[in-house]
Amino acid sequence: MPRYRPLTATILATAVVAAPVLVLPTVAAPTVAAPTPPEAEVLISELANGGPGGSNDSFIELANFGADPVDLNGWRIYHCGASGSRGGSPLVPPLSGVTLDPGQTFVIAHRNSTIADLADATFSTALADDAFGAWLEDGDATLIDRIAVSPASRDSICGPPVPSNLDYHRGQSYQRTTVTGDVTADFIRAGRTPQAPNVDSTDPGVQPGGVAFTEIAGGGPGGDADEFVELANLGDDEVDVSGWRLYVCTPLGARNSDGLLATIPGGTMLRPGDPLVVAHQSVDVPDGVATLTYDDARLAEEGFGVLLEDAEGVVTDAVGIYETDAVYEPANDSPCTQGEALPNRLDYGSDHTYQRTGRTGDNAADFVISTRTPGDAEAGPEAEPPAESRETPVRLSEFAHGGPGGDTDQFVELANHGAEPVAMDGWTIDQCLPNGRRALTPLLEIGTAILDPGETFLAVLDGSALYDEGGYDAVYGTALDPDGYGLIVRDGQDRVVDRAGAYFATYSPCTDGVSLINFLETAKGDSFQRHQDTTDNVKDFVPADRTPGELAEGLRAPHDIPAEDLEPVDVAPDARPEAPALLAPEPGSDAPGNEVDLSALAGHTAGESVDVSFRGGARLAVVENAANVFSGVSDEAPPAARRLPGESRMPGAALLRGDVVDPIVSEATEGFPYQRFEVVVRGSVPDTFDVAWSGSSTSANELQLYVWNHAESGWELLDAAAGRDGGDITLTGTVDASSAARGRVINVLVQDGPATRPAFGDDGAEPDHAFADPGEYDFALGMLPDPQELTQHYRDVHADKIQWLVQNQDARKIAYTAHVGDIVQNWMWGTHMEGRGRDEFQFASDIMAVLEDAGHPYGILPGNHDNKWGRDSALYNEYFPPSRFEEFPWYGESWRPGDNASHYDEFEVQGAKFLVVNIGYVHYFDRDEVLGWAHDVIAAHPEHNVIVSAHEYLNRAGVPTNPENDRWTSLGERIWDEVVRPNENVFFVMAGHVVGVAYAVKHDVDGVEGRMVTEMLANYQGYAKDGERNTGFLRLLQIDIDSKTMAVNTYSPTLDQHNAGEYWPQGGYTDGDDEFIVPFAMNDVYAKRVSTSAFGLASVGREPIATVRSAAGETATATWSGLESGTRYLWFADAEDTAGRSARSGLGGFTS
Repeated sequence: MPRYRPLTATILATAVVAAPVLVLPTVAAPTVAAPTPPEAEVLISELANGGPGGSNDSFIELANFGADPVDLNGWRIYHCGASGSRGGSPLVPPLSGVTLDPGQTFVIAHRNSTIADLADATFSTALADDAFGAWLEDGDATLIDRIAVSPASRDSICGPPVPSNLDYHRGQSYQRTTVTGDVTADFIRAGRTPQAPNVDSTDPGVQPGGVAFTEIAGGGPGGDADEFVELANLGDDEVDVSGWRLYVCTPLGARNSDGLLATIPGGTMLRPGDPLVVAHQSVDVPDGVATLTYDDARLAEEGFGVLLEDAEGVVTDAVGIYETDAVYEPANDSPCTQGEALPNRLDYGSDHTYQRTGRTGDNAADFVISTRTPGDAEAGPEAEPPAESRETPVRLSEFAHGGPGGDTDQFVELANHGAEPVAMDGWTIDQCLPNGRRALTPLLEIGTAILDPGETFLAVLDGSALYDEGGYDAVYGTALDPDGYGLIVRDGQDRVVDRAGAYFATYSPCTDGVSLINFLETAKGDSFQRHQDTTDNVKDFVPADRTPGELAEGLRAPHDIPAEDLEPVDVAPDARPEAPALLAPEPGSDAPGNEVDLSALAGHTAGESVDVSFRGGARLAVVENAANVFSGVSDEAPPAARRLPGESRMPGAALLRGDVVDPIVSEATEGFPYQRFEVVVRGSVPDTFDVAWSGSSTSANELQLYVWNHAESGWELLDAAAGRDGGDITLTGTVDASSAARGRVINVLVQDGPATRPAFGDDGAEPDHAFADPGEYDFALGMLPDPQELTQHYRDVHADKIQWLVQNQDARKIAYTAHVGDIVQNWMWGTHMEGRGRDEFQFASDIMAVLEDAGHPYGILPGNHDNKWGRDSALYNEYFPPSRFEEFPWYGESWRPGDNASHYDEFEVQGAKFLVVNIGYVHYFDRDEVLGWAHDVIAAHPEHNVIVSAHEYLNRAGVPTNPENDRWTSLGERIWDEVVRPNENVFFVMAGHVVGVAYAVKHDVDGVEGRMVTEMLANYQGYAKDGERNTGFLRLLQIDIDSKTMAVNTYSPTLDQHNAGEYWPQGGYTDGDDEFIVPFAMNDVYAKRVSTSAFGLASVGREPIATVRSAAGETATATWSGLESGTRYLWFADAEDTAGRSARSGLGGFTS
């Protein structure tokens, strides 16, 4: 039950004047709004992520600070984790039957908390020691209040933080004392008061006295256990330290009650200047120094702190040794830290410790590194950083922590990149351990050696495969640890010559700049190899095929693709017959006698033989002065009437007579152009006859041949066909005179209307592990789904994809490529390191610039890995800002100035206008505005065919994502409801994010008959070959506008394979999930054309004149006998291969 407790007058007064609107700053915005007090009366009142009972002694308290009761039915309380992301499920079920009267509180606590019995509800989720937060929303999922408890360097969806330095042992919590909207002003740190009034003054923290820590080391020359803490009386008076307690804080910064390291025995007095050493039993402390020892090492390698309490529990000193700059590792706050912590970077092998030089209350300012002196309270001279000798041309050139022979198949190679020999007498190679520290003993002492220019020095592991092979220069005995390692090369004067580290997120003195990631495809023989020298490891080394003892040639950064590798490629057409080229008789010629020799050149794209069938017949004579050709455009195809208003007459007598004429052309973008042939037959009309037409259209448009059927009062389809890339088309059909002729008048129509037959080959069959023939479609879209793991580990594979797009953009008609986000791997959590994120973004920027240099239009958007689940798009915008794209003709505009996380692009193909609305992973607080922007952009482009490219939209079931079927921030369903469904010109949506593939076609959308929206999911990040996620699949969406059909192909340039489903570890996908043909429904505004080169009516007959088997490139011949003198004939040739694929020549003609 909620409990009543009196609230301070300050809080009540502040709550009464609270501002009427809650305005929350968004970290992705160029500017951040000032904190504004929340409107709600029920707010988070108190919280703690641990307490005297340990890390699970946690709770969150709500309180009604208003003047009226508040019904909390459906309200939810969530937590934020150490990464800054909010949990998907509330800590306790949605509140039900809870009403808070003014002054009442509602407490939820961990089920193992010491206050569980006092709580109104309990939860089982641990609130992280290093960072957490609380998020309160009402029954309508509207955010009411939030607070983050976190190091300042970590961002959190739970808001700007207060420090994560609650002292569990002292039972501290954060307690609200006012309501301003600024958590640093609203909350104080004090002893917990659940179900009781908050206090109004903060815990005083450290109250320094005469006794303080003077020297600290977490290890030393004796190893990790060579640890100690030294206290000393720095005051002027003797101090009784009996019963004083020394605590240790954990690597995550917490002080637990079980963190007691030592209690000073009764009767212990420290005179001014006297030290007291608390040390592991292995530490060598000088005789005569007061010492307390303990058995087990307690000062953690990952980071620790020490805190001193007097006998009354007053904290008198605290020193934290943690990473705080968040450059190499996530920062930690701690109650053991005063001011800024000391960096956890002592070099144990150098016998270094931290020693006090001041008492400002700032750890980082008060201590220096010096040589250890336990028992001497005076600080020694500050240690100098290691000297460097970078002018020496010897560098680490290659190394690997394993190979095809396993983890022991490793080596380290040096090389002389200079012009003079280098003597390496007395040189050493130090090793750094998985925790980042330099090992106590060198990996290798070189002794005496001279390295000539261009030569290498190869050191191998004792007992390894390389050791057995011989040919090395030195042997080392301690293996490099795959969990993390580094190397430092020192010359004979102990100066650093070079260093390299392989860690994910660990500080190490072995690292230059940003470390390499300790990841190599060692089983296939990769090693780290130097290709440049910038003193930044991640830039200077690339994975490559190992060449121990030899310097590899041609090493380069993956994005630095040679120009010759970006040259356009030619794409072989599909295997099919080519239209026979008519050779003789020549068009319009006279052929004496009653027979003629016909000849045509046979062809086949794959060089196969074909059957060439010659066909023809005598033309029906026409009344030339009554023959008409009309050109027009209709709104539908075919037209509803035989003739339409607005038709224009074209010169057609010579065409209808059979003469060779210039093409007659009709074109349109809006509507469907046609040519109507009104023919009057001279003499009687045969019961049946054939219509033959040849010409062309544009691109891959299909043309239809119709005859007016008087019986049906409509146009009857006789034939339809499409050319390839605007190539020749010949249409024929047999006509029944009883329905087609009125008197001697026949009306024939050729129209460029919507396709009536399947596109993409004779049967449109997929999958076939092959792309569509570019001659069969108008343009293609590239799709780059979620390459984050390629950016992190397999950059050469990502580069292969970009190279393929550039090489194929012309041959495969790639008009635009959509990068659907997750550009990088390591900018998703608040714990991710900026240096690592920047390196990945820089590579992504460099590789996408290859597309820009090639003039390849593309859109790119941030996924959740690129902007911390939408919270922070600043880094994305630094590398892909609007200003980067403003010079490109395809770029439209960003959703707000300076923020390219969502933007739109435009392009045009064959007169069809396309708008691509790119919607990145959206910040929680920007959802309404971004979706409203997307809707408005589409509404402002009603003439465009709209593609929505989003990071997240579908799940693997082909259903738009929402908070119920995916993450709590999922917007797929809202994109559908607010962007796609209301705008009839949206025809296609594509996205990634969810690993796997799916597609859906929605028909009669929103009750609009015929409205269709095609949706697609593709994300191959989890697809693996031999356990490595380096398959590198992309998609090519080949689009035939006329048929409104898309042929989808999935392809890996690296593997040269289409069968992506074979690499999905969970199984269940077939080739048909990645190669398929799908319809879509764009508008009918695109370039259309009817170009007539020949036309005739004739009695062709069913049987060919002759069929001849001919090899590709050979001339097929046949004799046509029984011709009538003075008669005009038309003829053509069909070619068919053994697979049944066929092609038809244009029309020929002659007079006998």
